[in-house]
Amino acid sequence: MRKTIWVAITMTAVSACASSDVLTIDSAPPGALVRIVGFGECETPCDIKIVTATDVTVAKAGYLPKRLRINPGDSDVMVALELAAPTEDVDVETLPSID
Repeated sequence: MRKTIWVAITMTAVSACASSDVLTIDSAPPGALVRIVGFGECETPCDIKIVTATDVTVAKAGYLPKRLRINPGDSDVMVALELAAPTEDVDVETLPSID
């Protein structure tokens, strides 16, 4: 289920002039936590309605968090998270025979 978070600004005069945009934030792998500075959290994929530039952090256990700024008019965002401790190869040891 998608959750929409409404990010608003407190200055009425500015918000009356500004148009709002809804964009989707998704991640690879999915199910990452999206934290919108000063407004709340949701889990990817999630829709965010913004009226001003907004800082967000996308994080998931075992992966490095990514911070980005989204602006009204931006297209949907796909965040590729990087493993915190990636490995190239698995060390394979020869196990003794169980005969």
